[in-house]
Amino acid sequence: MPARYSEGMTDTLRMVRDTSVEIETLLTRLGAVGAGMGEKAQSLGAALPDDVQRDLKQVSFLRNRVMHDGIDLDPEDERRFRTCAARAVEGLNALRFGGGPGPARAAAPSGWVVPPAPGAGRTPDGSVEGAFASFIDAVTKKYAVFTGRARRREFWMFTLFLLLLTIVAAVLDGILFSDLGDGRGSGPLGAVVSLGLLLPQLGITTRRLHDTGRSGWWQLIAFVPLAGLIVLLVFLATEGTPSSNRWGENPKQALGRANGAY
Repeated sequence: MPARYSEGMTDTLRMVRDTSVEIETLLTRLGAVGAGMGEKAQSLGAALPDDVQRDLKQVSFLRNRVMHDGIDLDPEDERRFRTCAARAVEGLNALRFGGGPGPARAAAPSGWVVPPAPGAGRTPDGSVEGAFASFIDAVTKKYAVFTGRARRREFWMFTLFLLLLTIVAAVLDGILFSDLGDGRGSGPLGAVVSLGLLLPQLGITTRRLHDTGRSGWWQLIAFVPLAGLIVLLVFLATEGTPSSNRWGENPKQALGRANGAY
């Protein structure tokens, strides 16, 4: 999204955004796949009537001008967007539920399966929202994943449970292995927790930095005495870039689409 929209949203931009989300949701429920409206429409190919395809191309073109290029719609373009979008929604609904006015509104081809709406609270890669579930995702599905982006919530929930596990391990070490060593180093359980969660910790920190538009190598700044750790904590607490960056889509937008909103 253009930087000038980061602090506020015009009525036209909101209308374009909400209408585009509605159309993309309808395409998805018809079995379309892809990252955006254009790819979703192309994935359905000839299954879409010609007039619906033409309307979708117009909607996609005007949407990109507003959302990506930052060009305001003049009154004529806005009228064209609304008209094409309304016809596209009508045509897609006709396909979804079968039949409709006119020969171009044929029922969906046999074999099409209308998938259920994505489950609330799930992002496209299957991550589940929630404190403990976010931690489980980080140590299972994303155990050694250094690509993509991570929201602040995901990072801090992982950090919270890592801290709790470390404390529990230290207490158990003190109870069960008090006769080992001089008590100043990490016990066996603490060592298992530290080593076992090292890769997930590095991975989620890398993804959190990616979300802010920074390389994961910025973690190395923590080795600078005092100041380095403070700078790293500031980076990790910074809100992610509002739009897609070189490491992927804004995870908040991905979550919103999975829940049927932007």
